[in-house]
This record gives sequence, structure tokens and C-alpha cells, in this order.
Amino acid sequence: MKVQKRLIIGAALALIVINLISTFLMLQQTATLTVPLTGKASSSGEVQLCINRPPSITAIADQTGTEGTAFTLQVTATEPDGQTLTYYDNTSLFAIDQTGLISFTPSFDSAGTYSILITVQDSGCVQFNASDDFLLTIAEGTPPAEEGPAGGGGGGGGGGISIPPKDIGSLESITGTQRSSAREGQIIIFTYKGITHTIHLDKLGVDSARITVASLPQTVTLLQGEYEEFDLDEDKVADVRIQLDLIQDKQAYFLISYLRESFYISDEILKVNVRKSELLEKKVTVTNDGQINLDLRIENPMENLLTITPSLFTLSKELNELLSFTFNPSKDAIPDVYSRTITFTGTQGLRLHNEYMVVVLEVETDKVLFDGNIDLTKESYFPGEEMAATVSIFNLGKESSANLTLMYDITDLQGKQWYTLEEAITLEQQASFSKVIPLPPDILPGQYVLALKIPYQDSFATSTELFTVEAPAPAAPRPSALAGLAARIAGKPVFVLAVPAMLMLIVGIVIILVHLHKRSRRLEKTHATIKQKAIESKVQDIHDASRLQQKLNLLTESYHKGYIKEETYLETKAKIEKLLQKRG
Repeated sequence: MKVQKRLIIGAALALIVINLISTFLMLQQTATLTVPLTGKASSSGEVQLCINRPPSITAIADQTGTEGTAFTLQVTATEPDGQTLTYYDNTSLFAIDQTGLISFTPSFDSAGTYSILITVQDSGCVQFNASDDFLLTIAEGTPPAEEGPAGGGGGGGGGGISIPPKDIGSLESITGTQRSSAREGQIIIFTYKGITHTIHLDKLGVDSARITVASLPQTVTLLQGEYEEFDLDEDKVADVRIQLDLIQDKQAYFLISYLRESFYISDEILKVNVRKSELLEKKVTVTNDGQINLDLRIENPMENLLTITPSLFTLSKELNELLSFTFNPSKDAIPDVYSRTITFTGTQGLRLHNEYMVVVLEVETDKVLFDGNIDLTKESYFPGEEMAATVSIFNLGKESSANLTLMYDITDLQGKQWYTLEEAITLEQQASFSKVIPLPPDILPGQYVLALKIPYQDSFATSTELFTVEAPAPAAPRPSALAGLAARIAGKPVFVLAVPAMLMLIVGIVIILVHLHKRSRRLEKTHATIKQKAIESKVQDIHDASRLQQKLNLLTESYHKGYIKEETYLETKAKIEKLLQKRG
């Protein structure tokens, strides 16, 4: 029996060790393990069916309001299922309440037209909503006069009147023109380069307005339709234009414009292919789309390979300048690939604006025996990423076949080389193949040129592609050991997660078996003891009738519970009953 017990415990321990090793190995897997299974699945439970119909909102007509005057509007909506409706809006002018009522008084700086979206949502098990939009036009109102402090003394002085100012925000944020109005004595506030400036309407006539612009006080009188430009920071360049547009209802309406410096180039990227003994001329247009005249200067780092005329000129506002780009002007450039950035700088006083042009110049020999092309599958990559390209090579000469050395280069727009590789091939007529080019892990974000160069004897051909290297995403914090274990477990199939459960089940079965084994041993001992006592009772208790009866009862109980065999039971019972008869 001891051997059997040891075998059971040994088998259980072996199963535990095997399952622990299996679980550990599965958790170390990095790839997702997929096992196809076939069979029939069944399940039971409660299913709730959600039936919900969306609400509907009554179309809202465009609305008008006035500064300082209460505005109300009732939005109505219906819900076919009788559920609770909640209303939402997309504006900071007001807050619609949960009955759909809009009620507010527009402030005296809120004149304008607003696009308002109202949404209503039901409270169903699956929430639906409906929405409608409308235009709300708020007209300028008349601000109330505010009484100043009362005059003291015997004569009883009068009070002064002040009108709240209007704040139009940052001057730099104005695109085009901004319309704003003022009454006599009222001021318009704005900021420029973080400094607060004001436009004060000193006096309003029938067709004229006198204004003072500060923080550097500058006073002018404008007739209707006239404008004036003001220098706000003493750099001798006008920053803001103020035009008197209209006088109506004792108000002056001004058009305010930010005089920004701006220009653009017709070509931001210029790729050119020329022969060694040829020149090529391209026309490029520069347009001043700002509000001030600019002095333009062009910085050309490719002077031996490219001339730009004119390179220094004045560009008036709303006008353009036609530039001539002449490539390989000396007609003796060395065959290669050249990439640089041309800088255009526009200035006026302390104002400065830059624009940039990328130039890629491919210079080939006059006679090309083998030509080629390289195409990237993407336009942007991350440092260390592999670039997939398609390379095509063509035999343009009379060679039946040739051994070629292909060169792959990556350079930035300052001419710095970041990668180079040579590859030997044998070509007959033409060939196309895929190429994988790894980016250096330390390459910086920016624009780069990938060049394919094909030299052969006195022939040189090339093909280029522009691409962008993006900044890598910031690294995520490293998880703790426990979190890493949880992540690995979460990435495994469901059956891997069942291994610990099976292990616990096996341990439970082993515990039950050990318990049954111990119980069986106790039963065997009890059986032997009862049997022995039952047999020996004729000697020990033969002269005691009550003890004989107790032994008989114990014998019968042991037999019915299966502790003794029937043969022993009948034999001992007969002996006890015989003794009882004698004592009776």
C-alpha cells in the first residue's frame, strides 16, 4: 500500500512540473499562436432585444437678434418611444436648457453671424440623436449710457458718460479685413506683438471721423472711404491699415487690416536633368501676396552650377517678379547629383519673411550607354526604417551585355552624404528588380535625396527620388516585470490561459485521491478491530448478558455498514445468540 501511495504522489508531482514548464515556454513565445479547431459550440443565457426609434427635431429657421436685447427661441423635438430628450448646442453664446429653450441677451461685443448646431438625444437603450442648424445674426445695438460720479458744490455739476470698449483680439490673427464699429468717445482695443493698442473715435462728423491710434498716439481725420496706415512699433514699416467704411446711426464703421509681409514662389521643388555640355533655363515667379513692399534677396549655394537673375530686387505689394534660373551655365559641370536649398528673404524695416526652394540637379554625360530609374514606394520614413524601391536599368548602347556597378546614395539638402552602397550586376538589354535600402538609425528629420548612379566607361546616368524622414515617436515607458508578464499573457490564445486552471484542477484531484486513500486505510483498520472484537467477545463477555447484547448490536451495525464480511457476521452472530439463549 505504501508503494501505491508513493506512485500516486509521484505521478501528481510529475504532472505539476510538466504543466509549469509548458506554461513557462508558452509565455515566452513572442508570436501569436493560432490553432484551427473544428466542432460545434453551444451556449445559453438571457438575450435582451433593444428596439428604439430615433427622435426628430423640427427645422429651425434662421434667426436675428440685437446686442443688449433679450433673445428667446423654443426648439421642439419629438420622441416616438416617449423617452427623455436632452438638448445640446455648439456655441458659447448661450446654453440651451433641457426643455429646448434658448434664452439670453447678446453682449455689446457679439455682433456678427454665427452658425448654430442644435442636437437632441434620446435616453433609449441605444441612444439616437437628431440635429438641425441655423444662422443667428446679431446686429449691433446701442450701449446704455453710464452715469459718471455726480458733481459736488453749490452749482450741482453734471455727470460724465462712458461707453464700453470693444476688443477685437490680436491684430496678427486678422486675415483679410475685420469690420468693427464705434460711437463717438468709444475705443476699439487690439494687441500687436503682445502689446495693447487702441483706436479712439475722438469726433464723429457727418462724413468724417477723427481717430487717435495708440500706444504711440497718432491722430488723423478720415473721410468716408479713406484709409490710413500706422506704424505701431517704430520700425518705419506700417503694421495696420484703418479705413472709414461707413457712417450710420451715429456710428463709424471701420475696416481694419493687418499689413503682413508675405510672398510665395511658383515652384517649391525644382528637379532638373541636363547633359554635361548643355545648359537649361527655367522661369520661376515670385509673388508678393502681403500688404507691404519687400526687398528680396536670394541666397544661392550652387553658384557654379546655377545662376539666378535677378537675385536682389524690390517686390511691391500685389505684384510679382519673373526670375531666370540657368542650370550648368558654363556647360562643363561634372556629371553627378547636386541637391541644395535656395533661400528667399524678404525684408522691410525690421520685418522679415523667408521662403525656400529645393533644387535637385542631375548632370549626365552627353552620351548615355546605360540609363535607369528608381522609384520609392513611399514618400516618408522613420530613422532606421527600410526603404523599398523599384530599380529599372536599360541598355541604350550597342553592348550585347555588360558588367555594371550601380551606386546608391542618400544625401541631405546641404549635400551631406548619409548612405552609400555599390552593387554589381550583369545586364544584357534591360532589367527591373526590387531593392531594400536601410536608413541610418541616427539620420535627422528632414528632406533627403536618394540617387541611383550608373557609371560605365565614359557614360554616366542617374535617377533621383525625394523623400522625407519624420521624427520618431517618443518611446513609451518601459513596463514593470509584472506588467510585462500580464502583457505577454494577454497576447496569447485562450487555451494558453487555461493551463493554470488545468494545473489547479490536477492539484485538486490529487488532494481528493489522497483523502480517499487515508479514509480507506481507516476503514480497513476499523474493519479489523471490529472483527477482532466481535470474535473475541465470547471469551471476554460470556458471563455478561447485557454486554453480549451490545456486542450483537455492534456486530449487526458493522455488517450493515459493510465493515465485516457476511460469513464472519453469520458465524459470530450465531455464537452470541447461543450464549444469550443460555443466559436467558
